[in-house]
Amino acid sequence: LNILSAPFVVGVTPALDEPPVYLERIDYGKVSYMDYDVFWRLVFEKDIFNDAMSILSGQYSDLMNYIQLPKSNSHDEVISLIGRWKKLPPHLKKRFSALYLIENSSHLSKSSICRVLKELKEKGELVLINGKFT
Repeated sequence: LNILSAPFVVGVTPALDEPPVYLERIDYGKVSYMDYDVFWRLVFEKDIFNDAMSILSGQYSDLMNYIQLPKSNSHDEVISLIGRWKKLPPHLKKRFSALYLIENSSHLSKSSICRVLKELKEKGELVLINGKFT
């Protein structure tokens, strides 16, 4: 699972998932398709290379930060994913449970994730409302 924000061009913008990509619009907006070559042609024709690079650099930075997070065990991986998913906009946090987001963005079992979530909640380090981030 990877929640993307616009603008996003498959093959240009970094993603944690490889194509094929399943797209679902979960907010107001429009999903359009553009070939990779057409994208770059338009970037240069419209002289918006600096704008495109500004968007890409931010997304590459986010990707690199995620890759570099420590994940030596299930506890560390769940904590790093919590940090990632807590950054979702509020209306998306209401839609997906913490368990769903973590399970679909890792190779951890439900029981491993639930164990860590329970531990964090008991220590007061995590607050969930109906299983969702606040």
